[in-house]
Amino acid sequence: MVITYQGDSYFRIQSGNFTLLVDPTNARSFKGTNIVLNTKTPSAVEAPEEEGLRWIENAGEYEIGGVRILGWNAGHEKESVISAYRVVIEEIEVGIIGPIFENPPSETIEGLGKVDILICHQPPYGILDKVGFKEAPGHWKGKHAGSKVILDYIKRKQPKYVLCGHIHE
Repeated sequence: MVITYQGDSYFRIQSGNFTLLVDPTNARSFKGTNIVLNTKTPSAVEAPEEEGLRWIENAGEYEIGGVRILGWNAGHEKESVISAYRVVIEEIEVGIIGPIFENPPSETIEGLGKVDILICHQPPYGILDKVGFKEAPGHWKGKHAGSKVILDYIKRKQPKYVLCGHIHE
């Protein structure tokens, strides 16, 4: 399995001839992709009419090409629905959490359970999350902007690897 960070909160997960995209920001890489998982609905791009592509943006249970996906509603951000997913590829359990700023429903965190790899939109609170952008509002400069929910999950479940997208400065 190869996981590649594509920028923003966009990740590509590849296993042999199988490709899963998480929160893609453009449609250039859809060709040959098996699954697109969106953790924020509406997504940054529209669902294409690509043959063989499965577009997932809601809670539910899916099995595609031997890959098992369980999804939960993780809350709301403004007018968007946020989702979290548990994906099993090559017997490796991957948790994927969208941009959460408030405590998600308890069944979301319990459903994710203990995973080997956690992929999340923003970093955990206090870890590579200090606002340093000189154009940031004054009340944010020098403050931590990471997620306390993500930090708590990491402390309790201790995934082997944590891959984070970014914070919005």
